[in-house]
Amino acid sequence: MLLKCPLCDKKLLKQGLKNHILNKAEAEAYKHANLLAQMVYSAYCPSNAKVYDAFGGGGTRGFIASMMGHKYLGVEIRNEEVDRIKKRQIELGHKFEIICADSRFYPILEDAYDFAFSCPPYYDLEIYSKMEGDMSNAQTYEDFLAMLRQSLEITYKGLKKNALCIWVVGNFRPNRGKGELTHFNGDLVRLGLDVGFKLHDEVIFWGGSDAAAQRAGQFVANRKIVRVHESLIIFKK
Repeated sequence: MLLKCPLCDKKLLKQGLKNHILNKAEAEAYKHANLLAQMVYSAYCPSNAKVYDAFGGGGTRGFIASMMGHKYLGVEIRNEEVDRIKKRQIELGHKFEIICADSRFYPILEDAYDFAFSCPPYYDLEIYSKMEGDMSNAQTYEDFLAMLRQSLEITYKGLKKNALCIWVVGNFRPNRGKGELTHFNGDLVRLGLDVGFKLHDEVIFWGGSDAAAQRAGQFVANRKIVRVHESLIIFKK
């Protein structure tokens, strides 16, 4: 029996439909991340800037920075992810610096960077690894925030005076989406002010996918909306 994909109306056998939907959603998320990075660099980043990224996994912000003429440094705790990004650099012909390290303790050069741009983990919404120092497997949300503060403090230390720092975040439900709503945006703002940043601005943008829109019908069952927006929290040193 053929079933219709809710994202593109293509008809597939049931056993192939799930993988098809996941692949479509992944491709859409990748395209969205590319466009967001281009918009952020174009709107907020100085020309030929030195860019610091405390959570360089994925590589999107690094590739776009390189293509737009910036000098990017990303820190990523997972060695296998760093290896994957370096392999992708060879395939695409764009090189940038990606270092395997814990961004809480990275020995950053003080007042060296013109811009910071990153997207931290959303606590345990997606667990990336079980290794020590991976914030996505912190024991409690409070532990996660304490770890995040350390990374934010290092970022502040590395930025030049008046430089902007933009982190992409969104409110979420912990316990893999089953917990109570957590106001991550507000917590990040508090941490930023604690380490010395000024809150320069906040931009709310559409961060949802077609797959998220398809899940909107679940509201009737649990009275919880599907979150389709994220925020750019923009700090200034």
